[in-house]
Amino acid sequence: MAKKTKSKRKLATLRRARKVLAGLAGHRGPERSVTLEVVERVGKRVAIGMPIEYALALETHMITVDCFHKALQTDTKLSTHLAKFKAEYLERVLTKLAESDDLSHPRWLLPRRFPDIFALASEKAEAARDGEKVADGLQDLLNRSRELARLQQEGAT
Repeated sequence: MAKKTKSKRKLATLRRARKVLAGLAGHRGPERSVTLEVVERVGKRVAIGMPIEYALALETHMITVDCFHKALQTDTKLSTHLAKFKAEYLERVLTKLAESDDLSHPRWLLPRRFPDIFALASEKAEAARDGEKVADGLQDLLNRSRELARLQQEGAT
């Protein structure tokens, strides 16, 4: 690996200084795009029922869902803020559900937004059967490949 020449190091330093002046980078690397303010803005959108993909799309900096979730995993303070906004949304919908006679709106929305909590037992069983189908298919593939290897070995002898 070739060493950087003095002029290349100087150019890299100048580029870095320009980025710092433009606000595109901090003194210790690129600025974090997922800050507490971003989580609060996204959380407020989630609290009114907006899916997280669309809540992130409204941010000025492009933040992917994966990047957002990684930032939440690394900083527990950020994840607690988002959990608070999700809980506010859930509380508001459940309160509306308890007070309302018309159950059609939250009835279809809740299982889609919170499948781990509100999915029907039949839907959970169907998801489990889908997983079993995949496992059965993989086992069948494994058995067929073993049979093919056995036939090839018999043919070679």
